Amino acid sequence: MLDAKCFLFFAIFIFACSAVAQAFPSEEQLKSKLRPGLTPDEVVALFGEPNNGRVVPCVDCTFTYLPPLGSLTVEKEGYVGVQIWFTDGRVRDWRVYTGNPSYAEPQMPPEVRRFLWLFGIILGIGIISKLIIRFTPVAAVVSNEVAQAFENREIQAEKLPTEFRFITQETTLEEVIEKLGNLHAR
Repeated sequence: MLDAKCFLFFAIFIFACSAVAQAFPSEEQLKSKLRPGLTPDEVVALFGEPNNGRVVPCVDCTFTYLPPLGSLTVEKEGYVGVQIWFTDGRVRDWRVYTGNPSYAEPQMPPEVRRFLWLFGIILGIGIISKLIIRFTPVAAVVSNEVAQAFENREIQAEKLPTEFRFITQETTLEEVIEKLGNLHAR
């Protein structure tokens, strides 16, 4: 039970970290996605809610995106945020802020990445195994029936192939071998 709680905590932690990381646009995202004419809703869909909040309706307003202070980890002059100006409900212009230290997108440690790959592989094998077992119940049912018949010492002759229907509860192994030997000799 403790392992399940630890895993749940770890999953929530990873999700929260990824949500925070997604709430601040990288410099590459700005360069590739921000363009004049976007509406405030389109900007929020691309980059998340701005740090300064937003006024609805945003006709002549500004959005400011600044990273969490802990993510300013690059010891050189570089990207640290952006301010976007809207006029008549459309992006008019923007200004990229720079500073030292600058922002770097959080990277997942290699150990965590390897753990997630291993966990994914194990989970995948488990799911595939479960599906195979789930969709091949005939083998399980038949093996259970055979085991039950063996335990109860009940031989159901009508379920046997025709050449084996001579077998009854009283038939000995020697009789079976003798009869089958004669059948194969023909």
